[in-house]
Formats: sequence, C-alpha cells, structure tokens
Amino acid sequence: MSRKPNVAIIIVNWNGLAHLKLLLPSLSKQGNQWQTVYIVDNHSTDQSVSYIKKTFPAVKLIALSANLGFSGGNNRGIEQALADGHDYIFLLNNDTKVKPNLISRLVDFMEGHPRVGIAQPKLLLLDHPERIDSCGSWLSRTGFLLHYGVEELDQPKYNKNQPMFTIKGAAMMIRRQTLVDVGLFDHDFFAYFEETDLCWRAWLAGWKVYYAPVSVVYHLMGGSTKLIGSPVINYHSYKNRINSLIKNLALINLVWILPLHLILIISFSFAYFLTFHGRSGWSIYRAIGWNIMHLPATLKQRQAIQQSRIISDRQLFPIIMRPIPWKDTVSFAFRIFTGKRKTEIIAQRAQSKQ
Repeated sequence: MSRKPNVAIIIVNWNGLAHLKLLLPSLSKQGNQWQTVYIVDNHSTDQSVSYIKKTFPAVKLIALSANLGFSGGNNRGIEQALADGHDYIFLLNNDTKVKPNLISRLVDFMEGHPRVGIAQPKLLLLDHPERIDSCGSWLSRTGFLLHYGVEELDQPKYNKNQPMFTIKGAAMMIRRQTLVDVGLFDHDFFAYFEETDLCWRAWLAGWKVYYAPVSVVYHLMGGSTKLIGSPVINYHSYKNRINSLIKNLALINLVWILPLHLILIISFSFAYFLTFHGRSGWSIYRAIGWNIMHLPATLKQRQAIQQSRIISDRQLFPIIMRPIPWKDTVSFAFRIFTGKRKTEIIAQRAQSKQ
C-alpha cells in the first residue's frame, strides 16, 4: 500500500486573533492524520500566541520576533515544512474558513495531475458567500493582471478546472518538488504580487498552475491586512509587479511590455493626484525608484531565471494571457480610485431603492 501524501498547512498570522477563532475550528474538521498545521506569527500583540498555545496545542507555532510580512512569514513556514519532509504545502490566510475534506480533495487533484505544481480551490467571499473572491488571474499585454470572477455571483462556469497564469495566495496548494525547482517567495516582496511571481517562475520551469474548484475556502477580502486601497499596499504591489516583469519576461517582450506598464502607472499617479489621493500617487514613484535602486540585484535574479527556463514566452503566452476587456478595466479602475468594492456598490444601490 502506497504512503498517503502528507500536507503542511501554513498560516501566517499578524494580530489575527478574531480570524483564528473562526479558522482553526474549521481546520480541525478536516479529519486527516497526514496534515500538520504550522502557524507563523509575525510578532502579534493581540494574544494570538497565547490563544494558539492554550486552545490548539497540536499546532506547530513559529513565533517571530519581527513582522516579516506575507512572503517572509510564509518562507519561514515553508522552510520548516520542507525540512520536516512534507509532500505538499498548503498556504492559507488566517482570515478564512474552510470546508471539510478541502485538503484531501486538493491532494487528490494534484496526485491526478502530476505536472500541476500549484493549485487553488474556489475562493468565495466570507461576508458575501454567494460571490466569488477569486478564481485566479491571467496576464495582459499591459503587465497588469486580469482577475477571473472577482466579486461575481458564483455560477456553474466557475466549477471547471482550468490553467491560470496565477492564483491567489490566500489558499494555494504547492507541490514540494515545485518549490525545490523554483525556490520560495522573493524575499524582497514583503507583501503583494509574491504569489504571482512564484506562479510565473513555476510556469517557466515547466510546471502548471491551476484553478481547481474541488472544494471551497471562504475568505474575508483584506481581513488579514485591514489596509486595502492604502498607499502602503499601492507601493508594494507596484514595486513587486515591476520587479517581477523585469525578472520573468523574455527580452523581446520586456522591451515593450515594461515601458507600456510604466506609462500606464505614471498616468495612474496623475489620476490619484487629481482625485486628492496624493499619497497613493506618490507611492507609484517610490515603487519605480525602488526598482531603479535595486536594478543590479534584479538583473542577477533575471539571469538565473532566464537561463533555467524551459518554456518560451511564445509557448506560454497563449495559455496565460488574455486580451484586455476595456469595459471591465475601466470599472475596476473606478473601484480602485474610489476605494469601493463591487459588493459595497451593489449594497449601496439596493439601499437607495428601498
């Protein structure tokens, strides 16, 4: 009888006590002896650590002395899980709730698709469970992502397995060998776009990334950071996206996608200034400046990635890239600049009709 693959569930926590009280009981219902829960605490000050020790003593707690962000925290957990010999790593946000048998169903999917290195289950919004949080994203020729299903009503079309350019780090299953091949999250990515960079490197190394709605995770969008739409997030997301474009695009695509991307984000900065969001506008220039200052190190990373890639952009782009739906893009930009989620806009319209 073959050994059942074992899974490390890694949760990065920062002052998320209220979230852990919802998540950990749902995880305890998974019912699989081959699972180990690791919680990496990013120096919380809200009694998270004492709660974990007292209520869930079986959890392997990694308490850090500083906040290393999403990337640094997950990397610490992944390193420990790999050292402990786990076959799969399941990254899970603390602001989630999971359905029973989620882990076993994802493992079964991965075992049945040996070239899939990373997979994401269906993510629904915890506060609006009839709506999609994320089904993954595709790449566009602007360098921006096209998000599939975000905040749309859940429909049968979202029940189909399909390859995606990237999936959401809130709930992602990663094969051990994929991490061995491509490495962990970029240590320069404190938060945001780190999962996309990892998925991109996985594709270049010959692995596949899939949306696999074999089960459901409910996610409180932005619950783990409480900073959605802030200049801090803008800085990290723009900084990391520029860095990832430089590292992962083939030269022929880099020379025209990167300039177009820079033109677009500089135009966004003007929009931020015109809408009295000056700090958000300035964060774009800070992001560009960081990449200029760190360009020599980035080019070294790029050289290593490009030399080891086994699939060309010409082969990859038909799988991971989609044309830009301009109507949806304008709508998305409106929501970004106004700081409103689609679900909030829908609720406001419904209230106005009462």
